[in-house]
Amino acid sequence: MNSPFKPLKSNCPICNGASRGRSRGGKDCRQSTLTNWIHCKTGLELGTPSGWIYRGEDSLGFGMYSEDDGSTPEQRREIRRFQLMERQLRDRQRKEELAKALPAKERDGAIRVLSRNLGLTIEHRKKLRDRGLTNEQIDAGGFFTIVPNTDLKVSLPVNLPGISRGYLRAAGRGIACPSRTLDGMLSGWQLRLDVADGGKYRWAKGDLSSHLPNGELPITVCIPSGADISDLRACEGILKPYVASCRLNLPFIGASGALFSKSSEQVKEVLTQLQPKRIVLPVDAGDVKNLQVAARWLNEAKFFQELGYTVVFEWWNQVEKSGQDIDEITLEQHQAASMLSIAEFTELCRAHGGYRASEERDSQKQGEAEPYTAEYEQYVTQEEQQNEWDRGFDSYLADREHQQKVQWLAAYPERVQKTQQALQDITPYVTETQDSKYVEMSLENLTPGIYGLAAGMGSGKTFLIKQAINHFSDGLLLSYRNSLLIQTCRSREVADKISFLWDLQNRAVKYTEIPWIGACVESIVKLPSKKVVILEEVEKIVNALLQSPTCRRERREKLRCFTKVLQQAEYIIAADADISPVSLRYLQKLSGKQVHLIHNIHKRFEWQCFFHSGIITPRGEQRPNSRKDFENRLLDAASSGEKLLIPTDSQRWGQALERQLQAIGLCGLRIDSFTKVEDPRVDAFLTNPDKWIEENQPDYIIYSPTAEASLDITIQDYFDGVWGCFFGIINHWGCKQMLGRLRTNCVRHIFIKTFSTIDNRASKSPLPQVVALSLIETSQRTIEQLGLNFPAFAPYSDATSEYYTNPHFETLTEIVAKDNWSRANLRENLAEELRKSGHNVILLGMAGGNVIVPNNPIAGHKEDILREWADIIANSEDISIQKAYDILSSSDAKPEERWKAIKATLLDRLPGLELTPNFIFERYLKDPMWIGKQELRWMLHHPEVAKDIDTKRLCKAIENEDMPWDVRTRTLALKALQVLEIPQFLEAVQQSHLEWHTNSPIVHEFKERAIANRKLILLALGINANQDSDGCYLLRRCLEKIGVPLIRRQRRVEGQRVWFCQVDTTALTGGDHAAAWGAFERRFECHQPTSNIDSIYISAQLVTPEIDEWLRPENLASMASDFQRSQNSEELLLYFNLYPTYAVEEAAKLLPPQFGQWVLDWANWWKAEKENSLVQTEASA
Repeated sequence: MNSPFKPLKSNCPICNGASRGRSRGGKDCRQSTLTNWIHCKTGLELGTPSGWIYRGEDSLGFGMYSEDDGSTPEQRREIRRFQLMERQLRDRQRKEELAKALPAKERDGAIRVLSRNLGLTIEHRKKLRDRGLTNEQIDAGGFFTIVPNTDLKVSLPVNLPGISRGYLRAAGRGIACPSRTLDGMLSGWQLRLDVADGGKYRWAKGDLSSHLPNGELPITVCIPSGADISDLRACEGILKPYVASCRLNLPFIGASGALFSKSSEQVKEVLTQLQPKRIVLPVDAGDVKNLQVAARWLNEAKFFQELGYTVVFEWWNQVEKSGQDIDEITLEQHQAASMLSIAEFTELCRAHGGYRASEERDSQKQGEAEPYTAEYEQYVTQEEQQNEWDRGFDSYLADREHQQKVQWLAAYPERVQKTQQALQDITPYVTETQDSKYVEMSLENLTPGIYGLAAGMGSGKTFLIKQAINHFSDGLLLSYRNSLLIQTCRSREVADKISFLWDLQNRAVKYTEIPWIGACVESIVKLPSKKVVILEEVEKIVNALLQSPTCRRERREKLRCFTKVLQQAEYIIAADADISPVSLRYLQKLSGKQVHLIHNIHKRFEWQCFFHSGIITPRGEQRPNSRKDFENRLLDAASSGEKLLIPTDSQRWGQALERQLQAIGLCGLRIDSFTKVEDPRVDAFLTNPDKWIEENQPDYIIYSPTAEASLDITIQDYFDGVWGCFFGIINHWGCKQMLGRLRTNCVRHIFIKTFSTIDNRASKSPLPQVVALSLIETSQRTIEQLGLNFPAFAPYSDATSEYYTNPHFETLTEIVAKDNWSRANLRENLAEELRKSGHNVILLGMAGGNVIVPNNPIAGHKEDILREWADIIANSEDISIQKAYDILSSSDAKPEERWKAIKATLLDRLPGLELTPNFIFERYLKDPMWIGKQELRWMLHHPEVAKDIDTKRLCKAIENEDMPWDVRTRTLALKALQVLEIPQFLEAVQQSHLEWHTNSPIVHEFKERAIANRKLILLALGINANQDSDGCYLLRRCLEKIGVPLIRRQRRVEGQRVWFCQVDTTALTGGDHAAAWGAFERRFECHQPTSNIDSIYISAQLVTPEIDEWLRPENLASMASDFQRSQNSEELLLYFNLYPTYAVEEAAKLLPPQFGQWVLDWANWWKAEKENSLVQTEASA
């Protein structure tokens, strides 16, 4: 590679070789081969010679000079003025860059996340082992493998060195070697290149450099446990001192290039805390022969001397560069090493050519030496190469990122298709294929294992389950809904053989003595192990176990009990029309048993399925999710006397529809969570649907997901049509199940939304691995943001922990990915699923066009119902919040109990606010998310309260062993809103009453911030920001997250209609918004966030047992805080008079190791002094 500089040696035209020392010019002068400018330091002292023009300083502090081209003095003054401005700008930019540097705690957390996620290759681990490190020492060192331009799959702070635009920025492949502080925090990392053209080590550099906020590069501190700190070795590099410290069990500090004087603040802080007696400098092999390096060591020795320390050089005859450095010598070699004074080391360097007497006379400064020209030229070359690489990286990365995005998007559909096919294809598990009206399975001579029944609706799965109950002596029948169990357990075929858990709870019986028990899976902890376990609707059971709110409490224990039941059963029978490899694989992994799957491919029914596609307005606007035409046709059919079966996933819509059907004189039955517990007809219907229909002759039956998989209606020629209306509350497989409750070929009319989303900030990806990364990263970043870097939280933040590597988490991510895929194209997926099942799908065109589709009364009834509910809630009896939680966690609570519970939760969330019926209607029933949004907005202005609440929530979750995906926090959402500068935006637009539109500068700035933080925004808010995004839409989405009311108007601008937005300041500062804000102020007025010692408090809370009052977590935290405030041992001894010794010892464990040991040492001395004093007192008495 050609050098960008030509060394001038003594031929410098600026200084004429006037000074040969490195710090003053001479032989380190050089000429750029690109610009022909001369780079010389001495010219800065001597002035610019005639015929040359001063052009400023380069990055190394050399003056730059070009030949005079005849420009006038005025032109040269202008150039100099411009150069001065440039220099001032660079200084200001440097200060601004340092101000953006990550604080210590955040830097430590981010580097640890990077280390965990990138890991260390076998090759790099071997290299470290070859240097003498053990696996334990390697893991403790935090090393990780660097591959340039890696697209990071975790969100990291944008100001973390080594990161740029979500990519790993590095000069080459190699090992990242972290530096660490005295407290054990990671402060930065150096890259040790695998293949180096020049220097082997490079500091991490992304959008920001590795410099700390004080402007210094990190040093590293390596103090083995129990090591003698009398001698502190100051060694070159970051990796070398760690290896040497581990191999020799000695304390070391290290600095890049051994330039400790350049990081003087850190060095002084470390020395003040450690108080060593002398500084030992273990020079590298060959350093005594190198003029430049030897001079550097002597300068650093002088630096330590000026700090008041005795300085010696460690010598084991490392004259030649081929010799061994401090991290390579054996323990025996080290023990035989000698210590040299500064004068002795200087003479040693002189003897081997690394120091010259003439240099000492010329410079009159000990330690200044002539640089080694070849080495210095190489150094300069590397600096220029690094700068050139830095300049070109941004444009390269942007182009590369675009190319990767294009390639990824092109392959994405195929990847999703293959993934979803694998999640739905049961072929690998099929051991028997049948094509018969009813599925058949012999129960004789079964071998222990899992027996899956994959058969369509109405194919006899329930009949087979009843046969199994009668055949086997004992077992468990598990389901996800009690309504499904009622129909099975109370059927005449097995009623005398199986007991429903509900019926047993009020009887004094031992469950182990009951042969067969039918129970909802959420009651699994109450059930004993049995010979047989039957899982009816296994897909719903697995889903409920892993993510249903009714199983959230003690979910870990429920999963443990479920696993135990499966492992101890001989036979597991799993039935579901939509059984998937996800649930089969899950059962197999939990039980350790082989899967035998019977697949019945018989197509029993062929429905005519009419899909309603929405409407077109007279202005030509397409509204595919309008159901007006569907509702009108349904009401027309009912009015004409047709008997209708109406499945829906919306309880509110079902109740509103029933009110309209009753208004036109029709009678029928509605089955949902309300009527199930208050209408005795529902229980009778579920027990025997056909019989009830024959006896009561209903005009309609409306059923919600309460009966999604519990109905089996086989009555012939009664219903004229099935009218399914689905709002996206359940996925398309659930919709198909609800449509199939009638076992006849009756025509199906279907309205289903085109897509649906659940705005819970969870990943919406159809890929399980992406869902998994999102869940893990949410936990990791939340814990990092809260500063909870304690071992107790490692199970939540470590991707390799048991929480994230068990079958439960794997299955959860697959279920979520399947559900996301279903909801993304709900209507299309349901139509395709029905086609695959052998049904005839007919897509109706949109209604309307030139004809206006009339409204109907259903929407009005829905509002009336909500207002009635609001009135009931407002006037309900007051109950305690704990009782309310118990009611809401039960699936069997009566409506009047739920109204009381809802009122109690509203009062708890909004203390002192008058819960009028209108407030409940507008702010809770119509918009269930409104209160949560207002609370998030309040928290945005009170981040210390939010941090404390989330910290305590996580502590409680760890204590209760809650599953990580069940823990809901606001930390990341608030962080995302803060980096988007939403508070500042709101303040600005409220004060100025500013309107904005897509092309407003304020919107452009917001969009740039959103793109710069796109990973965090997507992770925390579920909002995808990219260059193609509409900035106005992104801003509106973010403001909606915190419930900011907006006024939107359309205006014509240059012939185009443009939407303008404005914050509704009147609404935001008054009415319900102000009332809610006041309620939050009252709710949190007594809230006491943890102090600056909150990390100690949390650590104490998690690891210290409550033995007595002194050992209570808050008292230990207070003691630890006192110790940290101690400036010297005298102040520390004052506290020892106040606290018992055993409590001091416990509190010291919460402190950083080195500081804690210092406290313990003084505590032990104080204890001994007191005992001696007591002995002397007794002796004198």
